[in-house]
Amino acid sequence: MINIIKSNFIRNKRTALIWVSIFTPIMYTLFFSIYIATTHNLKGQEIHSFFGIFTILATFALSFFVPMAYESDKEAGYYFNEIRFSVSRKKIFLGKFLFILVLFVLIVALASIGIFLGTKIIRIDIPSHKINFTLLGISLLTLVPLIPIYQFLTLKFGKSISILAGIFITLAAILFGSTGLVELIWPIFPFVWPIKLIYLLASSKINLNNVIIFLILAIVLTSVFLLCAMDWFSKWDVIAKTEE
Repeated sequence: MINIIKSNFIRNKRTALIWVSIFTPIMYTLFFSIYIATTHNLKGQEIHSFFGIFTILATFALSFFVPMAYESDKEAGYYFNEIRFSVSRKKIFLGKFLFILVLFVLIVALASIGIFLGTKIIRIDIPSHKINFTLLGISLLTLVPLIPIYQFLTLKFGKSISILAGIFITLAAILFGSTGLVELIWPIFPFVWPIKLIYLLASSKINLNNVIIFLILAIVLTSVFLLCAMDWFSKWDVIAKTEE
């Protein structure tokens, strides 16, 4: 498994994927820090707003970030050589998931470190460490279930469908997560969780224990989606895809 993950890094080290993972969170944090330093529109809600906007952007960004991770594999024939030499398909899919997850963790970490340093420099009061780590957990764990979904869409239907799905999911998440629509049934829509949980946390309408329950559910969902996608990939006709 480690060799598969290393192989993914080697294949992508000269692509835009690595640079995007490093520079986009830095640029986002820089622009947001400049904004809160020059305006008081978000006074008292700076950190909540930062992670709220981040989850919106990340929900959509993952829809083209995941296909980017497959560009080098597309050129190499979608793992045709690995499969020919009896490398486990499930390990291949899981390795790609872990590779994307590592990059996503890097993005969230850079953004989080950046905003906390920014608030120190600007001298803005921030919530307690418990709230900060909760916001960090929401931004990371509730978005991870989207990765295997976008992996499946990318392999099965291509990059365009993945991006279209990302647009739909993001717009629906904004609509249902920041308004009173589906107020009673929003918990059954996992793509709404990131925005809705941060919104409720910012308005003190949810306690940390309930948030932790959603974070645990997000981990369970990730496992379910990942297992289903791995099972599909193990039966996928990669030869037919290569010939397209």
